[in-house]
Amino acid sequence: MQFKTLELRRLLEFFDEAPSTIKKGDATSLVSVFGEDLALSLFEHYIKSTGSVYRLISRVCSQKSKKGKRLDAWIEVKDQNDITYYQTEIKNWSAHAIGGKKISINAKEEELKKHRIERFEDNFSLGNKIKKEGSKKVLIEMKLSENAGRDSEINKKPLLIFWDAMHPSGKPDSFFSIDIKHEKFSKLYVFSMSSYVRDLLFAKNLKEIEINMPDVNRRVEWMKNILLS
Repeated sequence: MQFKTLELRRLLEFFDEAPSTIKKGDATSLVSVFGEDLALSLFEHYIKSTGSVYRLISRVCSQKSKKGKRLDAWIEVKDQNDITYYQTEIKNWSAHAIGGKKISINAKEEELKKHRIERFEDNFSLGNKIKKEGSKKVLIEMKLSENAGRDSEINKKPLLIFWDAMHPSGKPDSFFSIDIKHEKFSKLYVFSMSSYVRDLLFAKNLKEIEINMPDVNRRVEWMKNILLS
């Protein structure tokens, strides 16, 4: 297992501030290389920080049908009381996205609170209904692989991982749930990468962390093989 060292301030600078030195298409290109690895690894880092056990079960999360919807991952989280299986969809929307909003690394809490509420309301309407089509599929019940136990008996929960900092009441919480009306799920879980990175940087006083990024390692090795100089 190979780890990458993540520089937290530069990460926030790139995705939250979108400085002028970044050219059109840079963010999309970088997200295609490491976006999903980044999301899963930051969530893993968060889960382990709470004392729970994280396991990425599969990068295939589907309805087990040829035409059904697909999500990005199945994640297993074990704590002292339960085992939860998160059917997970990743959205790396940031300040670079259409409709995205910049927020300074050094923004004060009052500004951050307003920003979190605004970004939440950009993605959810009254009653915590998901607005954007690309996110709605997280509420379609997915089928877990046979080796995780009987599918109908396991504790499944829907999880949306966003880059954007967001919260319905503006709190800095990076992982939270919202009540929803749905035939299968009573709650939807949300993890904000931006909020978590800010917590690590400013509350925990960490400048960098090590995370596992297997897809990035493979892609970078291919780039090195192709681009010799």
